[in-house]
Formats: sequence, structure tokens, C-alpha cells
Amino acid sequence: MRNEPIDMNHDKFHSTIARTVAVVVNDDLTQIELLSGLLAKEGLEVQPFSSATSALQAMSQAAPPDLIVTDLYMPGIDGWRFCRLLRSPEYAPFNQTPILVVSATFAGEVPERIAADLGANAFLPSPVDGRDFAEQVRRLLRGEPLRKFPRVLIVDDDAALAGLLKESFEAHGYQADAVLTGREAQISFQTSRYDFVIIDQHLPDITGDQLLGILQSHCGETAFLGMTGDSSPDQALAWMQRGAAAFVRKPFAPQYLIELCVRARRERDLLRLQDRLEQRTRELRHSEAMFRSITENAFDLMALLDTSGRYLYCNDTYTEILGYLPAELMGQSCFELVHPEDRERAKQTFKDALAQGKVTGALELRLLCRNGQCKQILHHARILNEEA
Repeated sequence: MRNEPIDMNHDKFHSTIARTVAVVVNDDLTQIELLSGLLAKEGLEVQPFSSATSALQAMSQAAPPDLIVTDLYMPGIDGWRFCRLLRSPEYAPFNQTPILVVSATFAGEVPERIAADLGANAFLPSPVDGRDFAEQVRRLLRGEPLRKFPRVLIVDDDAALAGLLKESFEAHGYQADAVLTGREAQISFQTSRYDFVIIDQHLPDITGDQLLGILQSHCGETAFLGMTGDSSPDQALAWMQRGAAAFVRKPFAPQYLIELCVRARRERDLLRLQDRLEQRTRELRHSEAMFRSITENAFDLMALLDTSGRYLYCNDTYTEILGYLPAELMGQSCFELVHPEDRERAKQTFKDALAQGKVTGALELRLLCRNGQCKQILHHARILNEEA
């Protein structure tokens, strides 16, 4: 928190006004304005930045902000690396600053898992609901919920190396456990859920690849990494064929192994995103097929219009009865087909329906056919939106 001394009148005493500062990082100006406005309504002093680099350069390590709100996909330093830097020893003054990630990237995923993977305190899908956003901000400023740290299990019979890796991971915001045997690893795996398991190939009671197969059967969400002192490429190939995320040869810098875990986490999240996109594509194709099946076999005239009244779609009955080709109508105003004596009434009904967001009542209209004749129709309109 930041304090500014305020001079009070005469016999009044000195007091302070506490300013709660929130940093917003997003390369989208619209999102910056939206999130800044919501934070300002909560009484926060907002410092907006269009990039993580500019935020890191401007934020004072002597007086860290009370909250950081960031996007993920940004040019330069993206949200993943930004969060990682904020939780690293190099930026220790920001290690305890609450981070709220707001992004459309993982909409539909479990927020707690996304937050833990990013090293953030909370995650909200974009576009945000104003009330949910405000409530999450209040909870973070109150110190809740506590961030769920990514967990890593290190399996190596070299106690010194296992201890060094454990300390390195903990310094970068992980919860780390270290065991010396395959048996101890299996026991730990039964009692705890791990995001990453790092296994040495040569253990006193089992080989690393055998342990990999055993642990993989228990949890498909965990990323496994192997390590060895052998120089043979055969082991690396075998581990990757078994589904390991990476395989490294000793000696290596602990930071390199941490980077591999970060990459594995991102690859896993991107694969999940791809799966969701493919599923959504299949659902949309099914919905489109159902829509066309219903409309193309309907005896009623059916058309889809944008908010200005321009044609986006017409079914076969619509074009056949009025005598137009579909290409002649697409992008044209529907009101041009309404008889001049009915046109203003149609426009007003359309305007009222948009304002009220509901189905219009029955309206008799005359539509102009391509051959100059008119067709009397009983017209209904329904407003379609994302919630419909």
C-alpha cells in the first residue's frame, strides 16, 4: 500500500490516505479501458500498460502495486513469461503481489488449474462479467484465495542433486518434493497430485522408464521429464516414445530444467486449447447442418438479418416465392423489398424489436417480387443473440 501525508486544518492532526494501486497489462486498448474502468469503480488507482516490458520498467520494486491484471497473448513478453518473471528470484519484490489473469485463451477451463499453471493467483475468462471481476479483485486484495502452486516431484538417488533441484524449483514458485527411490515416488504419487515428475533413469530399485510407465497409468494430467548421465540417444528416444515431455542429460543447469517444465506446461495447455477448438468446430458444423436442414425444408419464408436489416441468409422458399437469386439479396437492405406504403411501419417495428430484444408480434406486410408483383405475408421476427 502507498501512503501520502495530508495536512489537516488547525487543530486537526496529520492523517494518511491509503491508495490501492492496480497495474493493468494488455495490448488491446479496449480491454485496458474496460478493466481500468472496473478497477476504478472499486476505488483503485489504475496504472495501465500496453506491454509487459513497459510495466516491468515502470513498476517500483520499492513500492510494488497491490494487484496486477494481465492478458496472456501479447507481443514481446507474453503473459506466461510475464507471470514467470513476477514469481522469479530476479523480481523478488513482486513475488507476493496478487496476479489476476484475464484472457479468452482458456475460457471453459478450470480457473484454479489455469491460475496454478501460470503462477497466478486467479484466472477469469474474457470477456469478463463485471460483478465476477469485482468480486475476484476484492478477494485477492483481502489475500484470498491463496495461489495453488504447481507441484513437482523429483526422483533421483543422488541426494545432493535432488536437494539442489528442489531448492531451485521452490525459488521459482513451485511446491517441490524430492525422493531417492522408485518406491518412495510411488508412495508420494498416491498421496499427492503432481503437475510435473522428473525421474532419473538409474534408480536403486527400478529403472526410470519402468517407473514412468507405472506413474503414467495413474494420471494423464502430469507431465513427465527424464534425466540421465548416459550419452546414448537411445534412451532419449525411448522416453519420448513413452510419452515423456522432455529428456535431459546430466550435468545441466537447474534453470534449464525449470524452462523445460514451463515449455511442457505451455504445450499441454495449447493441446487442450486445440482439442477444445476442434470440439467447438464439430459442434458448430453440427449446428449449421441442423439449421440448414430445418430452414431449407421449411414452407415458410425465412431470412437472417443483421442489426441494420441487411440480409445474411435466405432459405430457398424465400427466394423462390419472391423470384430473386440468393446473391441478389445478400448484403441488401430488407426494407427495399417492403412495399413503400408499409416500409416505415416495418422499420419502426424492426427498431422496437432491437431495442426491446424480444420477438415481434404478427405484422402484415407486402413484399415486392422481382417481377414487380406483391406478396402479402404475415411477418414475425425474433432477436438472436449469444444467450439465445
